[in-house]
Amino acid sequence: MFDLVSVGHLLVDMRVIVEEFPSEDRLSKVLRVTYGGGGSAGNVSFFAAMLGMKVACIGKVGFDRFGKMAIDDLIDMGVNISGVKIEPEGRTGFTIVIINPEGKIMMVGFPGVSDDIKPNEIDDRILRNARAVHVASLNPEAAIYALKIAKRSGALVTFDPGRVVSKFMDRLPEILQYVDIFFPNRKEVVAITGINDYAEAGKKLLKYGVKNVIVKLGPKGALIVNREMVKRIPTFKVKTIDTTGAGDCFATGVIWKLLNGSDIEEAVRFANAFASVKTSKLGTRVRIKLKEVMELLEHGEILE
Repeated sequence: MFDLVSVGHLLVDMRVIVEEFPSEDRLSKVLRVTYGGGGSAGNVSFFAAMLGMKVACIGKVGFDRFGKMAIDDLIDMGVNISGVKIEPEGRTGFTIVIINPEGKIMMVGFPGVSDDIKPNEIDDRILRNARAVHVASLNPEAAIYALKIAKRSGALVTFDPGRVVSKFMDRLPEILQYVDIFFPNRKEVVAITGINDYAEAGKKLLKYGVKNVIVKLGPKGALIVNREMVKRIPTFKVKTIDTTGAGDCFATGVIWKLLNGSDIEEAVRFANAFASVKTSKLGTRVRIKLKEVMELLEHGEILE
């Protein structure tokens, strides 16, 4: 039995640290370039394994150097990758993450074969053997297939649409009926619902059958919307270096705490601290010590 199965994109992140974001037709000086594994499914798998969970990852990579890079650190962390498909003729996707000195990011991406995974390439046996299933950034057909199996198997089912929400717009009511926790960020929830008020947007999404909407608000923390409450949980003040992967880190923290018996408010508070520590380090899949998170929870300054 796996504690968590993460299904979705497996990519490579190329991080370009610049002196400042370039304006149109201007050159900005590059200070540093780094490479590492990325993609929502890979990131969540990495952070979950770091928290001690038994994890499996389902996704797709090409038979190339980036494909190896996308899964190498998952293997090192003990993640089961038997559900990762390798496309011999395909190319592994990548994201170019441009980071300024304040830790703010700009991104351009090529999804590669990650976005082409088909329902018949998803291993049902892995999904049926999970306490929780997290689906992120998949094409709608594959996402619905995985979510439906996870729901019928009795798993905690969570879903993150990823930044390209347009591909889910027509299928969202069908998707959310299988979801226990939906993790849009503040821009995504507005794009999906057409409502600028995050609480009202969350309430609209509840009508589709999802049990909880947790809107990721960046430095404002997260907003929990369900039938019992609408409550913002503030995050913590840290020196931000790199926000890449913070949303995946946050989702992992929520899932881990819920599987360990916490209520949703406690889970979100922990996840805020977990993601805050991540943003204080350069890189997507960075090592975080639990004692760092607990220190922030106990003594950190709340960012209201």
